[in-house]
Amino acid sequence: MQMTTKPKVLIVDDAPDNLMLINMLLQGRCEVLRAGNGAQALELAEQSPHPDLILLDVLMPEMDGYDVCKQIKSHPETRDIPVIFLTSLIQAEDQRKGFNVGAVDYITKPINPDVLQARVSTHLQLKNMRAMLLDQGLHLAQLVAEQTQSLLVQEHARKLNPNYLTQYPPKAQTRRWQAYVGLLAKHLQNMPAAHFISDSEINLLQTAIALLATPPLAQAESSSGATEMSAQLLALVYQLSRAEYENFDGSHAQQNNSGTCIPIASRLLRVAKVFDTLISKGDYKPALSLTQALGVLREQRGRHFDPQVVDAALALAQELHHIHQQNPDEA
Repeated sequence: MQMTTKPKVLIVDDAPDNLMLINMLLQGRCEVLRAGNGAQALELAEQSPHPDLILLDVLMPEMDGYDVCKQIKSHPETRDIPVIFLTSLIQAEDQRKGFNVGAVDYITKPINPDVLQARVSTHLQLKNMRAMLLDQGLHLAQLVAEQTQSLLVQEHARKLNPNYLTQYPPKAQTRRWQAYVGLLAKHLQNMPAAHFISDSEINLLQTAIALLATPPLAQAESSSGATEMSAQLLALVYQLSRAEYENFDGSHAQQNNSGTCIPIASRLLRVAKVFDTLISKGDYKPALSLTQALGVLREQRGRHFDPQVVDAALALAQELHHIHQQNPDEA
């Protein structure tokens, strides 16, 4: 399904020069709406059809961008509109605050035309893909699955690690991640906060880990890549791609969620990957002992990691270590 009309982008900035510049950069590609303050932005955002994307200045008089974003995300009719902040605030705390109120991205001022056009294009594509998932509700064709997965996983990974796309893990490491996560999830089935992890969901989660760790070309050539992928599986792949950026205490600059609002898939893989890294020998680091690795998990319990997942890892330490020994990296 393709968009039959130009996407609608709402620009919110109290500086007329910025409105004029962005309008000029997006002209011809989008239908542009302009607002000079927060109240006007909310009025335009609520009009149907709603904007497909909002570019929102942070520093504005009376109602700043954070407050505008909170209100947009508090209403069912507008909460799914992606919001990109326009700002000169580049400190990690400022960015974390923006992600916590619901922004999906930042564009820093002064505005770089290439960056703005690329980010707008990316997030409009993501929104269109999400609309496809909602419309179809069951299964997606192979092409849609490949495009959505590649766009979601690669774009978000590229933000913090430009080399991500050339660093797919070895097969043995992927098998370890799948086994760790399966073991931890099984243990969590008996805990109140994670009672929704069924056996079928664990199997789907392990499939998603394999997809995350497989280059798109190899996915397309494999039998699994040739089958249609469900919306639930695609959602898991996206959640897993965010795992290393989701600190339990909300302290990561690129954070989308915090605490138990972080999807359980991300919380499980985060602990599994860190544990595996700690007890594995790297190019520039020795392997830590099991005791040392568990000490790191304890230290970051409730900070970077979900306390319940850490407690599960501590309880299953010997089994996790056995998985690592049974699946060594190839020489």
